[in-house]
Amino acid sequence: MMMLQFKTYLLPVLESSICVIYHAAATTLAPLDNILKRLVTAMHITSADDFLLHNVLSLSVRRDIAMLGFLYKCVGDQVAHCIRSSCPSPAVRLHSHSTRH
Repeated sequence: MMMLQFKTYLLPVLESSICVIYHAAATTLAPLDNILKRLVTAMHITSADDFLLHNVLSLSVRRDIAMLGFLYKCVGDQVAHCIRSSCPSPAVRLHSHSTRH
């Protein structure tokens, strides 16, 4: 029940500003990561069980995955034009033939 409360009330607040959190220093994120660590410790579960049973990762892993997803959407033209203009463009193909068969 505690994990459900954590996922319902705290994670949406953290994930709503994931781009800002991505650029924060590790010392700034430590108090937020400590909340999850204390919860996991209080529930007597390991971090592997935390991921496998409850689908909760540390904040640093969650922000990396979120930013990779954002870049994937930028490259795939799945974001608004005003956001796409600030994203890096896809790599230019150096060869005219495909090396994957």
